[in-house]
Amino acid sequence: MSMWVEIRRRNVHRVVIAYVAAAWLLIQVVETLFPIFGLSDYAVRVTVILLAVGFVPAVVLSWIYEWTPEGLRRDSDLAIATPAKGTRRFDATIIAILVLAVAYFAVDKFVFDPARDTAREAQVAAQARGDAIRHKYGENSIAVLAFEDISEAGDLGYFADGIAEELLNLLARIPELRVAGRTSAFSFKEKPATIQEIGEALEVSYIIEGSIRTAADRIRITVQLVEAASDTHLFSQNYDRDFGDIFEIQDEVAAKVVDELQISLFGDTPRLKRVDPQAYALYLQARSIRHATDADEEDFAKIGPLLERALEIDPDYGEALSAYARHLYVSSEEDGPWKETEARIRRMITRALAIDPNNANALNWMSWLALQTDNDIESAALYKKRAHDVDPANYEVLWSAVQSFPLFGRADLAIKIGEYIIERDPLCMPCYVDVAMSYSRLGEYESAKARLREVLDLDPDFSWGKARLGAVHLFAGELEEALEIFSELHTESGECCYPGHLEVLHDLGSQEEFEALLPEFIEVHEEMGATLIIAQLYAWIGDNDEAFRWLDTHDRQKTWGIRSHLTRQWYRKLHDDPRWQALLEQYQMTDEILESLDLDIRLPPGVEL
Repeated sequence: MSMWVEIRRRNVHRVVIAYVAAAWLLIQVVETLFPIFGLSDYAVRVTVILLAVGFVPAVVLSWIYEWTPEGLRRDSDLAIATPAKGTRRFDATIIAILVLAVAYFAVDKFVFDPARDTAREAQVAAQARGDAIRHKYGENSIAVLAFEDISEAGDLGYFADGIAEELLNLLARIPELRVAGRTSAFSFKEKPATIQEIGEALEVSYIIEGSIRTAADRIRITVQLVEAASDTHLFSQNYDRDFGDIFEIQDEVAAKVVDELQISLFGDTPRLKRVDPQAYALYLQARSIRHATDADEEDFAKIGPLLERALEIDPDYGEALSAYARHLYVSSEEDGPWKETEARIRRMITRALAIDPNNANALNWMSWLALQTDNDIESAALYKKRAHDVDPANYEVLWSAVQSFPLFGRADLAIKIGEYIIERDPLCMPCYVDVAMSYSRLGEYESAKARLREVLDLDPDFSWGKARLGAVHLFAGELEEALEIFSELHTESGECCYPGHLEVLHDLGSQEEFEALLPEFIEVHEEMGATLIIAQLYAWIGDNDEAFRWLDTHDRQKTWGIRSHLTRQWYRKLHDDPRWQALLEQYQMTDEILESLDLDIRLPPGVEL
């Protein structure tokens, strides 16, 4: 009897076919399922090795034993001439295995393969985008998302936001880190977006997310550091501490981030200043209302009492003093005469600086007071310089610089700082507008229009951005383009009239429409107290006497508004009028005075004077 005949008689060939088909099928299933359960490629390799090792014993056993209706029997116990009665059943088993294998192959080929290819392509694309981000912005770019409030009552949203913002500000003080701004990072709160999508939108390589809950006097904060491109968690840690340890937790997280990203610091990791925890919580609650996009007048009315309670608990809480000063200014129309409000603001800021002479926010406010009420531009510049020198990464100080530096004759520096902010806060729409208007002040209209178009790409219905774009077209002499924008705004709002609309009508010779809208324009802006808007209209159309008359109606107790106007293009036709030079001298804004100011300030890395 030949060997092949014997192999067939003993059904060895059937066992080989069945084993190979079953092993192949098992390997395919393992490769599909193991990753789902977090098993590594190593587990797949072990499975393949075991199946390979098992092949030889399977062949040997098939030679010795035969599958019969009575079960496994030694081949020597069976009559040689009698075919195995279990052959048909074995053949059915082989066919079933082969059918399953073919079916799996078909599904894998036409269903799973395209899905895997798509996923692989998406992964490659994400990796490429991540590499591009890291190449452009460096490895050390990070965003801190708003933390999630998972407390039972769900009433700690303000605290969760506040902790995240404080951590963001702490990390921003590390020069080696590029930290996304709050406006952009927090815009993804309760917004359906993947980590990869957020990373791309914010142009960062890493993201911090977290949650917070409390029980009695205990607090649990969960913090995760994630690589955005791959959605890989670099660390996840729970902090269960007493409420009073909140500052230590934030310091530890900052240090952990530095360690995980392998950042070599030229100094120590920044640390938060310690204050009373209860006062801190009240301060965070007040700040959350200030930042809330859906807050109404009733909500804003709570800010003052919250800060008052915080200061009752901790009278030396400098940031609460600065925050209260800001609140008093914002609500000054309701709090009484400006002189009284200004005196309260000054007392608070003076006290904050007495407690900490390096309080950047207080120094920034003192600069503002010097401009707003003291008409002392030299002191304003000195306070501004000190604020930047002690805390060059302070977002509020930087943003204030974008708004105030044109008043010092430094629109160029305002642009540089503004571009720095936009790079880190790409979804902050007001940032684009203020930077654009500084470009406009310098006559760089194309750059101004480019920034305004970018903000309108973010929100096509952003009326403020539209109005500023219309104004830039007007300054550039592009009257038809300006009219189209202002007409659209007028139709959408039904309001009269955006600054620049009447100026365009005048320059186009539409005198009838101009005169029809002029009375309503004056009435609306006079009621708003926006007499400088009326002054700029008359200045633009060349009615100098009316322009200066309306300039004289401005509240002389507050000089910020008129200083800002003196830097704008609306008034360029007044520059040859002797009264204009007298106005510049009155507000210390002559070229000679501005050029003498010391604005050699310390700025964040990447921004140069």
